[in-house]
Amino acid sequence: MKHLLSPLFFLFCLVFASTASLGQSATTTAIRDGFRDARLGAKLTTFKGMKLTSTSDGQQSYERASDDLHMGKGTLKSIIYFFEKGILVDIHLKAAAGTNGRAILEEITSVQGAPTQQTTIMGQPVRYWRTPAMLLTFVEGPQIRVSYALFSSLPKRN
Repeated sequence: MKHLLSPLFFLFCLVFASTASLGQSATTTAIRDGFRDARLGAKLTTFKGMKLTSTSDGQQSYERASDDLHMGKGTLKSIIYFFEKGILVDIHLKAAAGTNGRAILEEITSVQGAPTQQTTIMGQPVRYWRTPAMLLTFVEGPQIRVSYALFSSLPKRN
């Protein structure tokens, strides 16, 4: 019996280790919680070239003229950064739908891996990627003629 416990214990550890990383590939474990050089939770003072575009309900939105709007084989219309109390909480990417939107989705998937969830809302396909600190939502479709990728910080759990 004593000789049997050691292989069983090893097998248990192997199964536990493999299920603990279930759904995580090399790309998803390397996800930065943000987009390019903009990490969610970063202070506004760490960014250069931000231009205030609007203020509403305690949230300020900014854009940067220096942002590269090319993303893979697609082109973004805009990248908007949202700050609350000087902390980056959301990043919104906007692009034309269709072939361009699919190119943006391909680039996101190449970096983030497969979506953790997919659904349809009001006839529009919606894809989600989630990390402990971030929810990335991608919505695109011919009805809205625009593709959106929304990087949102999640509240910290105690």
